[in-house]
Amino acid sequence: TGNNEGHMFGITNDYNVFLFGNICMSPLSNIILNKKIISISCGMDHAGIIDSNNVLYMCGSNEYGKAGLGGDLNTTVFVKINELSGISVGISCGIDTTAVITNDIVDNLYTCGNNYAGQLGNGTTDTQYVFGRVGFNKKVINAKLHKFTFKSGNNGW
Repeated sequence: TGNNEGHMFGITNDYNVFLFGNICMSPLSNIILNKKIISISCGMDHAGIIDSNNVLYMCGSNEYGKAGLGGDLNTTVFVKINELSGISVGISCGIDTTAVITNDIVDNLYTCGNNYAGQLGNGTTDTQYVFGRVGFNKKVINAKLHKFTFKSGNNGW
């Protein structure tokens, strides 16, 4: 789930999505309504949804590339992110960034957006307009607003 001053999303116990606010001005499209949603996150003015087939969809502002759509073009409908479709398992949207966890064995964190302080973890301070893999040589098991939890064997940190 997620919320901020402009919108709120949630998933019901039967995996339906509800939306309040103005992030995506059109109703959730049929491509989303006909899917079982497993993960959802709201950023400042963008949002992401992952369905039970591990397909990632993004919507809202793409300023600084925070929705991973390439460039700064915004969208009022959910757009499938082909590069991460079929492998996405978790998402966290920040103010101007997004982090996605995939089902890869290691190096399973992908980020995009504003990177002025290196917050995307990719070793640069360059804005990233599409999702790029962050190489830790570890398996990320949780990502929330730039706080990552790593797992190696039975150890986590």
